[in-house]
Amino acid sequence: MKKILTLALVIALLCCVSITGYAEDNEEMTEKAPVSGVKMTYINSVYTSLSISSSGLSSSYTFIMAYPGVDEVRISMYLQRYDNGWKTVKHWAQDFTGTYGSLSKNWYVAKGYNYRVLAYFYAYDGSDSESISRTFGSVWY
Repeated sequence: MKKILTLALVIALLCCVSITGYAEDNEEMTEKAPVSGVKMTYINSVYTSLSISSSGLSSSYTFIMAYPGVDEVRISMYLQRYDNGWKTVKHWAQDFTGTYGSLSKNWYVAKGYNYRVLAYFYAYDGSDSESISRTFGSVWY
């Protein structure tokens, strides 16, 4: 009887550790997600990045992932440079049917400035919508 009770206790403890470990992993993933700290109804995650090569070719990338049930998503992405304030160098926008969309664009930039990407993300569920913005930068070239 003692062996069965000990085995049951060990199994119970292992279950608790597994559940706790799973909860911690989810918290870490949430903290690393770009929409962390904000409870969004339609938008699950967004991402924005910018890199500039030694020849001045900027590579801007954004994506949005919405929750199931969303009809359409939209990305509006601005490549901007700092010159006594942030000024738009190039703008791209695209609509996507469903819950996922991504934009990847390249553009040559002038030397001697800081650059960033400002992106607006939208999710539509019928007549309801939700939006969020994210900025990545600044990158000196």
